[in-house]
Amino acid sequence: MGYETLIQYIGQIGHIALFMALCLGIVGLPLPNEVVAVTGGALSASSLLDPLPAFAMVFLGLCSGATTGYLVSRYGAGPLLNRAAGGRLGEFMGKYEHLNRQYGNYAISLSVFLPVFRTFTPYVIGMRGMSYRRFAVYSYSASLIWSAIYFHIGMFVFG
Repeated sequence: MGYETLIQYIGQIGHIALFMALCLGIVGLPLPNEVVAVTGGALSASSLLDPLPAFAMVFLGLCSGATTGYLVSRYGAGPLLNRAAGGRLGEFMGKYEHLNRQYGNYAISLSVFLPVFRTFTPYVIGMRGMSYRRFAVYSYSASLIWSAIYFHIGMFVFG
């Protein structure tokens, strides 16, 4: 999805476009999450979007995408994904396990700031059976910080 396409969607459906783009980007579609969040901030600074709902959609989109990945792997596709954990998924799982051994539960928070890890970590966590509460505490708090950073970059740099 290009920048122009994102602007077109935002023009058509408003704040919800930020939510949808971020949620789908985390679920696995190749959408540039950082660009979406910065664009939300820039459009808020230029008064094309109301800042509070725009920021809320950025944050909630990020959290919803991560939660979807967690729930799908925890309660649905987890056993299937676990069996198919070869190839790139297996390689990623090994990298995440190393990160998890090194940083413990904070690895969930760190993964939010790393583009590829941001997408795959919720799936791995769900497959490993981590409780939703623990996942939510670490993932959502880091998502709030991530959202604030990129949204404010858009507001201050492009506003």
